[in-house]
Amino acid sequence: MAVAVVAALAFSSIYHTTPTSSATVTRTVKVTKGTVQASVSVSGNLSTVQTANENFVSGGTLKTLTAAVGQKVKAGQTLATVDSTTESSALDQATISLKVANMNYADSRVSYASDQQKLARDRSTLATDQAGVLRCSRIRIWRVSTTRNNS
Repeated sequence: MAVAVVAALAFSSIYHTTPTSSATVTRTVKVTKGTVQASVSVSGNLSTVQTANENFVSGGTLKTLTAAVGQKVKAGQTLATVDSTTESSALDQATISLKVANMNYADSRVSYASDQQKLARDRSTLATDQAGVLRCSRIRIWRVSTTRNNS
């Protein structure tokens, strides 16, 4: 049916003449069934009306696709989602590593405070021992000098 309509329109445009006088000319043509072939040749440059530059993920497994090729979309509309299992696992691992590092840091601070206290005690012991050695040296010197004076 569509072919017949197209054929009728084609014949009408070919044989249609604009009357120059008030007389109307009518032509009748028999419609036949056939293949209509048409081609158009053009040259020129194509350009987009608007271009959108988006930052899409370049790897991963596509989880959902909510838009089709050629479909009009709105700003902010989700076009697709990528499976985030790998990234979630990496985030969990990084979170655990951070917790371990924080615990190690806290342990280091406690060890540092303990070492500072031990250092203070050791310095005190050293000062006491040095004072004792000095006192013993003075006593020894005193004994040696008194022994010489008595002899």
